[in-house]
Amino acid sequence: MASAQAIDCASNALNHSERAVCASEPLRELAASIDKRYPRVADGLGVKQSQLEWTRVRDRCNGNLACLTTAYRERDAYLARLPVIAKPSATTTASAAPVKHLFLRHAPAQLLSPSATIAAAPPEETASAGERLERAAGPASPIGPTPHWNTLWFLGGVLFASILLWQMLTNVCGKCPSCHHWFARVEIDRRQLTSETSEPASRRLGRRSRASAGFLSLTEPGRERTATVRHYNQCRICLHEWETITKEEAK
Repeated sequence: MASAQAIDCASNALNHSERAVCASEPLRELAASIDKRYPRVADGLGVKQSQLEWTRVRDRCNGNLACLTTAYRERDAYLARLPVIAKPSATTTASAAPVKHLFLRHAPAQLLSPSATIAAAPPEETASAGERLERAAGPASPIGPTPHWNTLWFLGGVLFASILLWQMLTNVCGKCPSCHHWFARVEIDRRQLTSETSEPASRRLGRRSRASAGFLSLTEPGRERTATVRHYNQCRICLHEWETITKEEAK
């Protein structure tokens, strides 16, 4: 009933008076004024019934502008004289109503029931002194190697194994430096350059001087003699020749 006086000008089912109101700008202004006043006083005694009776009077004007102007002015003045019905403020209603969580499917229990939050004791009061100390200290630091260090050790082992494998393939399998084919090296000659024991020269000189005095022999058991050997290699595929130098046990 709060919108009984409103007219839908886009509708096709309008009588002559309603069409006249839609076509007249002064009448549309009076109708807008009535639309603002009516909801404020609609709850008053006899206001809704008088609105229905006024609507019948307006329709009986049958589109006469003078009749419609008089009816709308009298109705606007009548609604202006009525006392405005006081309604509860929005702030009071909002504070008294429970909080609605529109974006949560399941709202937390402490938010839906404010009394539960007040009645519940804080955890700091119910917890013992030992529990409060544990919470203040924080989580204990882990003892032992972390996964980060384990990963570094694993990568280091893989890198070391790769270097050893590369050296083995280069020296044993014989990769040609020209055509880069594996298992293509053929040793065509080798020469022994020097022969020495596995100890520093100063120690060898001192041992020989002592041996000349008769204290010990030149050859001691357990001493390994190494020789520097030059290898002359040739690729069996591209016939490229190159040299390599290695240290081997002297025979």
